[in-house]
Amino acid sequence: MERPWQAIYEERLKAKPVPGLRQELSTENYQKKFYDTLWYEEKEHTIKLHNKCSGVYKLFVTDDVPPEVKELALKPERYKEFGYIEDDAFTYDKIEYATQASEGVKIYKSNDFYVCKALISQHNFFHVEQRLYLCFPGRTMRMLQGRSSHRKIHFKVKMKFELKHSYFSNLQHAIAVIPQYVINCLISDKHSFSRLEEKFKPQWSKYSFMKLDDVQTQALQMITSVSSRCVADSCPPPVLLNGPFGSGKTRILARAAYEVMTNGISKGDPFTRILICAHHPQSVNSFIEEYFTRIENKEGKLPYRVFHVSRYLGNPYPNSHNSHFYMTFDELENLEPEKLENVIIIASYNGSLSLYDIIDVPGYGYFNYVFLDEAAQVREPEAITPLALATHDAKIVLAGDDKQVGPKTLVLGEEAQNDGLDVSLLTRLTGHYKGMGPTAATYMTTLSINYRAHEDLLSLPELFYGKLHASENKPVWHHQGPSGYKFVCSDSRLVHDSVAANEQQQSVEACIVLEQALLYLKETEKERKPPQICIISSTRKQLNHIKQMVYRYPCYNILKEKKVKFLPSFMIQGHQFEAIFLCLLEPLKDGKIKEYFTKSLFNHFVFNTVITRAKTLVVTVGTPFEILDFEDQYISEADGEVKCWHEYLQLCKARGTISHLEPKIEKEFDERLEKRMQQNDPAPAPLRQSRVEKDFEKLGMLGKGGFGVVYHVLHKVDKGKYAIKMIPTTSGKVKREVHALSVLYHPGIVRYYNSFIDCAPVGWDDDDAMDEPSTSFGPSNSLSVQSVRTLSPIGANHNSSGTESFSIEFRDDSLQKNRSQEKGIPTHTKSTDETLTDDATDDTTSYSSLAGYQKYLFIQMELCQRKTLRDWLSINVHNRYRIKVFNFFVQILDAVIYMHDKDYIHRDLKVYVAIANKFYWGDPE
Repeated sequence: MERPWQAIYEERLKAKPVPGLRQELSTENYQKKFYDTLWYEEKEHTIKLHNKCSGVYKLFVTDDVPPEVKELALKPERYKEFGYIEDDAFTYDKIEYATQASEGVKIYKSNDFYVCKALISQHNFFHVEQRLYLCFPGRTMRMLQGRSSHRKIHFKVKMKFELKHSYFSNLQHAIAVIPQYVINCLISDKHSFSRLEEKFKPQWSKYSFMKLDDVQTQALQMITSVSSRCVADSCPPPVLLNGPFGSGKTRILARAAYEVMTNGISKGDPFTRILICAHHPQSVNSFIEEYFTRIENKEGKLPYRVFHVSRYLGNPYPNSHNSHFYMTFDELENLEPEKLENVIIIASYNGSLSLYDIIDVPGYGYFNYVFLDEAAQVREPEAITPLALATHDAKIVLAGDDKQVGPKTLVLGEEAQNDGLDVSLLTRLTGHYKGMGPTAATYMTTLSINYRAHEDLLSLPELFYGKLHASENKPVWHHQGPSGYKFVCSDSRLVHDSVAANEQQQSVEACIVLEQALLYLKETEKERKPPQICIISSTRKQLNHIKQMVYRYPCYNILKEKKVKFLPSFMIQGHQFEAIFLCLLEPLKDGKIKEYFTKSLFNHFVFNTVITRAKTLVVTVGTPFEILDFEDQYISEADGEVKCWHEYLQLCKARGTISHLEPKIEKEFDERLEKRMQQNDPAPAPLRQSRVEKDFEKLGMLGKGGFGVVYHVLHKVDKGKYAIKMIPTTSGKVKREVHALSVLYHPGIVRYYNSFIDCAPVGWDDDDAMDEPSTSFGPSNSLSVQSVRTLSPIGANHNSSGTESFSIEFRDDSLQKNRSQEKGIPTHTKSTDETLTDDATDDTTSYSSLAGYQKYLFIQMELCQRKTLRDWLSINVHNRYRIKVFNFFVQILDAVIYMHDKDYIHRDLKVYVAIANKFYWGDPE
């Protein structure tokens, strides 16, 4: 008998989960827990789809359909007839929902006589007409026609839409076949983590499209390293790569695949097999277009096979120069994949389950590397689908951005949410690793430098990510057109679903959007490379208005020539454009309908996803007061939602980029924004709240010395305890200290998390006077800072009360004579030296709000418990066993060798003993 999660939907529906107390996820209940959550989520979606879309509509059966409907037809040998639903009652909103949620529709005649089941055409994802295109089995027309002698092409029929049960069946199948050794690595404990050892040194890349910065290189080394200890019944714990849009996650994965494969071939390994998965077709295709096609152009025919595998060739269409990279699953099966040696296969998450069906992997897997891009955008059962193909010792990598549209937005069922289905695997593991100690921390890398967007576009995404750093090395800087955010006021309105839309008003807003696009193209007409632009709306109907105007009026021909894209908000992920133009006309019924709000531009996940698709410019067309009113009425910041459009309008007002605002309402508009600003920042001028004060709670002072003060803090969001070093930025070389910390990645060296420049919270510098830090750089990047700590993480099962401290001693003989003392600088007094020197000057430019305040460098570090080697020696006078002492020495030496390999030296090493007689040392400036 089949297990419930392998059965068809009707069988699953009968196997309702047994109610009981909720249990924490474990290796024993992993499969059952996700079976239960998927059961509830599938039922919730089934009910919503039926209530929203099923009904009596006008159906057309005809060959007069776009050619893409026929070209993208699945099972063409059976589905030979075509047509569409076109009915006023079948609204744009229903078309969008049916396209996303349904895979087929059962058709009945008026007497409830069953006719057939039609498939939803894939073309519905790409057109914006008020039609739902369908594919019918042969003889459908004859069955609808019956015995009537009068030939008709349209019929009034009853339609019952069916959920994409195949999607949930695939997830249930993945849960059923996932190997136990993979489950074990996804439910890890502290003992699961061992030191990451360098397997090989990545090559220096001569290709600009593969170059990495220091933190990205650190992530690459994390991916290409191997765990020093193998566990018999588990894969090594996955390594995690978190980062916002444009931070290079896809590039790192592509570079890692290239490095791993090149190294395997050079060493004669015949079985280096890599699986790369992503969520969106554009993201999957970027590995071919942006990387492997270009590598082949540089190096000639590759000594390994690379395949982009999908169910059909058409999404995307392969180009003539790279068509050999693309194949269907049937074509791959004909190649007998078990016999393939060095191979990289790139597929979607769902597509990977088809790989499982065609590759014979009885119990030992197939791929020894599995890279999952966009892992924060999918439910956990979907993310583990590719892992069913992992070998026992596979290196698993998860990369993603949990601030974009993902399970938090897409999971609708309350039961499923309560059971954690709305948390992605990447997000769950990231939170889990944070409590697993310093070794687990080496299995994570967080990126923050943005390589995609213009710096003028980074301020709004910082609502979600915190401080983002703009890279100076961006091709987008060659773009000479306008940049930043712009808002154009219109006379149109947010349309209530119960009221017929005013066509004239919709056309007015459509016209404004198109005029803004034309203006942008004119401003960039001298660009060497024509910019890619996209017009976006959350409604298919408004997109249809805009597109019809483009094809109706000759004045918009240039938009067709420039191949302007028209996309609904729910299809924008995975795309990138120089400029995007947003139309804010939305159907808002009863404030927020849950299933509609998943694609609304007022949803902060959708908002962040959409605006971060632009590289240089975002233009929004809408009515300011209706936007403010809607957010004030329906968006609850107390529930974790964000009033994104308040922030957008505030920013545009401050930058002078709001246009066509009527003078008679400008004063009232300014008052609304001013009131909002006062609510956000009640502190009186000129005082401002420090970032460290917003994010951290001070628990006490850990130490002070010649460089500054170290505080014990609690992060207000993740509830983790950290050490924050607060250093006056009067030295122009403090950034080099941070750089040294950021590139050193070793379990024996204290963990660096983050750094930023800001003013100090009130009272944080009143504990004691602080001296200026002294740092000297000699040959080979040598540093002469003398502070070292080597401590065990707070949170271990021991009493750490009263023992958390730092030994802080900075000394620099070459600078000692010239050292200046700056004691007693008050927090909110004006400084006579407001500019950092050397390479630190760029930090202050991004903190213009700090003008007039004393600036400090804050460094967020791992928090540890103090116990020096001297302390250990004084306690263990008679039991200094040779093996134990030798082990201590090896640990110290291993960290020193690692630092020397990175071209850093430490001139005054102080060693601290952690719990379980492990050694750490730190502050390697």
